[in-house]
Amino acid sequence: MTIVNKHFGRTITVGNLIRIGFDKSLNFKKINNYEDLIRLTTQLNQHILSSNNVYHDRIWEIYSIERDKLNLRGSESEIKSILNQEAVSNVIREKLLTMSFTQLFKETLVKNPLIYLYQSKWKWFERDPFQRPYDLKSVLTSEVDNHFFVLEKTGTFDTLFDSNIFEFPITEYQFFLIQLFENPEIVENAFKKFTDIFDVINEGEKKELLSITKRLIEELIFRRFIVVAD
Repeated sequence: MTIVNKHFGRTITVGNLIRIGFDKSLNFKKINNYEDLIRLTTQLNQHILSSNNVYHDRIWEIYSIERDKLNLRGSESEIKSILNQEAVSNVIREKLLTMSFTQLFKETLVKNPLIYLYQSKWKWFERDPFQRPYDLKSVLTSEVDNHFFVLEKTGTFDTLFDSNIFEFPITEYQFFLIQLFENPEIVENAFKKFTDIFDVINEGEKKELLSITKRLIEELIFRRFIVVAD
């Protein structure tokens, strides 16, 4: 059983802020099966599409993200399977991170199939929402921009959010780097493709760029956003 507000909380909050007129009972509506989910998304679709609100693009964007996140939510058996995969991946990750970068250059890595890359026009995520709560009111006044994040299937079920899907904001550079590993890629090749997009004037800038790129790749490995290719 799923409570709607746990999965569409931001959609409902924004809808109330812009006076779309969601039924208040929607916050506590229960989803017991797939048919209930279809009826819910149909209801939300109709409310949003018929609103003709000046903020339509904003609420449609967060609704689409929250809908995708709910659809990615795993079953109990899938979550257990992912947990086992994570245990193996953690061992491999430690091995990668203790390599010299010369050794790492020769490894073939790939985007983790459990993560999904997203780009949005407005900022819907905070790295730590408990320390820095979402400021959805600011979304209504902010200009269109580029924001990047991942949704990740994990082996941990968060009872507070009723989900095993982890959301994590990333930088534009991280977003681009992960895309370079959409298919299995040798680290050295991805490294070169990434650094080639920058115009460096002198050796000092080149050295700094190489150092930053190295740290970016290591962070993506640490977060298991890129993993060893099968």
